[in-house]
Amino acid sequence: MPLSSRGGSPTPYSVGDDGLSENSDDFAPTITSLQSPPRPRGVLQSLNRVFLAFANYGSANKKEKLQHMDGAKWAKFCRDCGLQNSKTFTAVQVDLAFQKVKTKGERRVDFEEFKDAVAMVAELRGESFADVCELINAKGGPQSNATRAEYVKFADPDNFTGAYAANVGRSSVMRHVPSNWERELKNVKPTPRLKKLFNAHCAFGKGDKDLMNQKTFCKVMKDCNLFDKKFTPTRADIIFTKIKAHGERVIKLDGFTRALQLVAQEKNASYEDLVEHVCACDGPASSGTAALWTKFHDDKSTYTGAYAAIAGASKSTRVHESHDAWKSKRQVRSISHWSSYDRVGVVNADP
Repeated sequence: MPLSSRGGSPTPYSVGDDGLSENSDDFAPTITSLQSPPRPRGVLQSLNRVFLAFANYGSANKKEKLQHMDGAKWAKFCRDCGLQNSKTFTAVQVDLAFQKVKTKGERRVDFEEFKDAVAMVAELRGESFADVCELINAKGGPQSNATRAEYVKFADPDNFTGAYAANVGRSSVMRHVPSNWERELKNVKPTPRLKKLFNAHCAFGKGDKDLMNQKTFCKVMKDCNLFDKKFTPTRADIIFTKIKAHGERVIKLDGFTRALQLVAQEKNASYEDLVEHVCACDGPASSGTAALWTKFHDDKSTYTGAYAAIAGASKSTRVHESHDAWKSKRQVRSISHWSSYDRVGVVNADP
């Protein structure tokens, strides 16, 4: 026999502190299965705590306790407490039970109406009110099944710097946590031959003999024929970036030895064999293109002025002709020897 809503005819039974009490003689045979032995007041007190826990779940106002439960909290209550199932108490019946017990025109239920709804759930499930209360009190309250976010190092307050670190009360101190590959590296003392090769490559191209940049490191790998299909220049750049200090662009001799250990791991060789192979190579190779011979650059005898003085070229003193000698060479025959058809005087002119 379905139960009437509180807005229509009165509910044929109500839930008291000690269990269910009848309101109609005609309804007595129907609710015989719902009656249970008297329960102590602690059962309803526990049920009230569960009611308040679900009613205030997700509330932004933590100071003021809500005394009413809406439809969404009721649906969550049925799911979290294991009351809802796919046969006797489905999701549709969850909503119908809430609509039947709430006052007409209202959107929430109080604790008294909540108890009536729990009694309706017990009837639909074919269980006693006391057994359903024990099931509810065993859950204790709402369950939070939100997805836990993965760890992101950029959101870790220990990694904050500047103003962000000041806002969370952290000091922005640069920290360096050794990685697994760093723990595997050993402090190896470089051999004199390795140090000589390191200084020679660093000084190549007018560089600092004690500091090696990324370009020079790749040149060492290339000159020693260490590149292959597995160990490529890209892998060499990655190794150099791992070894160098944060914010720096160069490494020293100790960093070079540590980089060779990583190269040995890439080549599946021992560090000693790799160092022996590197030291056996000659110094930095220079394979620039030879320029062709150019008269105006390579023939210093053509230099004049300051360029001749800088190049040390010996220049012979030039003898300048006098103006009269130059003029005598430019004289031509008189105009009487010119042809009348040669107005310019080219044909009979002296060579």
